[in-house]
Amino acid sequence: MPDPIERMAQRAMDDRFYLASAMAEYARSEGLPWQRLAGLLGCSDEQLSQVALCRRPYGDAIWNDLVQIAGRFTLDVEALVSMVRRADALTSLRSGAGTATMLQAARDRGDGEEAGNGSGDER
Repeated sequence: MPDPIERMAQRAMDDRFYLASAMAEYARSEGLPWQRLAGLLGCSDEQLSQVALCRRPYGDAIWNDLVQIAGRFTLDVEALVSMVRRADALTSLRSGAGTATMLQAARDRGDGEEAGNGSGDER
């Protein structure tokens, strides 16, 4: 039976207020079990649950907040930043925020870049 902190961390995975949500999103995207995140971050399983219950940083202070969290728990800061960035990107893509940018990038292709004869004309 999981300890109370671990149970709280598991429930926090579905709440974007907590870092657990970003960590769980990262684990799902990589096909990793939750416990594997401890190895990536360089912490114990117990610490992983504590980290998961930290407030998820947003906005301009995200880097400073992640550095502070990493310092408090002696984590690999690059791994933590990578997890949060991946989770944020996946959330944006799912919400459609990235759709306009992707469509614009597709429209920006020059005529000579299209498949076919290189002129953009499909003869």
